[in-house]
Amino acid sequence: MGDKVDIFMPFYVGDYLKDTNRLSAAEHGAYLMLMLDYWQNGPIPDDERILFRLSRMSAQEWADSKVVLLGYFKRRDGKLIHSRIDRELHAARARSARYSELSKVGVLARKSRSTVNRTVDGTVNGEVDGKVHRGGNPSHSHSHSYSESKSHTHSEVEESYRRCMERLKLNPSILSAVESIRFCHPAFMKVSTMHLENSLRGQPDTSVWHDAISGLAEAYAGADLPRPNKTLQNWLAGKVAKTTGRRGTL
Repeated sequence: MGDKVDIFMPFYVGDYLKDTNRLSAAEHGAYLMLMLDYWQNGPIPDDERILFRLSRMSAQEWADSKVVLLGYFKRRDGKLIHSRIDRELHAARARSARYSELSKVGVLARKSRSTVNRTVDGTVNGEVDGKVHRGGNPSHSHSHSYSESKSHTHSEVEESYRRCMERLKLNPSILSAVESIRFCHPAFMKVSTMHLENSLRGQPDTSVWHDAISGLAEAYAGADLPRPNKTLQNWLAGKVAKTTGRRGTL
């Protein structure tokens, strides 16, 4: 099926019991087996031999119950479709993709911090203030390697930001907006996903998200953001605070 999400299937007990209160014990078991197969493998072939095997029923039980059980599905192009499971699968894949993207954001953030820390500390194998450290590399050689590393990391972040903004323009979803915000300024790498999502929900007009985040990136490029989430909330609300001297130090 691609994008496997079959480790966990949400099960809403109240909804299930409301829809199945007239099933027998055997029918409950058969329906659950059909749902579990659907979750793992997608729409079930509209083939009575396959359905009978999946149900784990006896031949007589299947003959007596198949009309009731198949009433929970819709026939389409030779498959049995279950709309509720399809919705849950779609949501599970979206969550999986979201976590995958956020993990990539975390890797880039750690890489960026690691590069900066190596320079702040001095060097691992280089020279600081004329003193040779482990490895005895001269200072100009260290500066050159750091410059290349910093440039490489910066280009990765810029490319990730560009891709995220393209996705946001095509599909203004919470996920694509959070990704774009994280890459638009280093300060947002430290803000939790929940806080970013809450800030976005404070501006429900998704059509303005792309331009707002683009403007945010331009306005605060190179600025300190000690309270990044508050900055985001004010920006989305159109109440950008201005401070004396330098814009963007909320």
